[in-house]
Amino acid sequence: MVFDLDDTLVDSKKDYPIFKRCVLAELRNKGVEESFLDPNDSVLANIRKGKQYLSKQSEHFNGDELERDINMILNRIEMANIDQVKAFPGAQQALEHVIDLGLTVAVLTRASRTYTERALAITSLDDKVTTCVCRDDYPLEEAKPNPRSMRRVAAKISVPPASCIVMGDHPMDRECAKACGAEFVGVLTGSTDHAEWNSQGCELVIDSVANAPEVLAKLMARRNEPFKRQFHTVPKG
Repeated sequence: MVFDLDDTLVDSKKDYPIFKRCVLAELRNKGVEESFLDPNDSVLANIRKGKQYLSKQSEHFNGDELERDINMILNRIEMANIDQVKAFPGAQQALEHVIDLGLTVAVLTRASRTYTERALAITSLDDKVTTCVCRDDYPLEEAKPNPRSMRRVAAKISVPPASCIVMGDHPMDRECAKACGAEFVGVLTGSTDHAEWNSQGCELVIDSVANAPEVLAKLMARRNEPFKRQFHTVPKG
């Protein structure tokens, strides 16, 4: 079972508009024309546009250097209030339930590796998570919602992506899951409400991760063959 981190497993109180403003400012500082950027588009989309623009302006453009600088900015913002991160009520019990079913717990997030590991440790969820794929593990353009990120986390637990259940708070989580054929469950602890999930065609929506046992029971009932044949299991002990 693959979980998003912020606003799904943990309440981080992140100010996402600040992330975008800082990235746009850095792209402008690097020489990207204002008209080439779109504040209404995603951070990753603007980074792609910035790379395209800068690569056309100079044959010496270093995309790795740009990503490094942007990641440093994002990491600094993320870590500023890391001690305020809290697990959502019921998160511990939900992950324990998933593990008791014999399922592997993984995290797929657009947060940095440093932030993710610290957030999981602060909330005492780290010992329940087998593996993570984070924003800065690979090139920024390959972060969620790029389906390559989902394929990577599935490979780390040695299963096909279609054998995974993904839980997240944002439409990009669903986009990433569906692109790989994975089952998706939406939660309401982020910015996406019932109306938005309905417009996205999301069939399974729960109030929070605390309701994971309930939705897993529904998924089991929906299957014609035993649940543990459908999803990756690990031997106990």
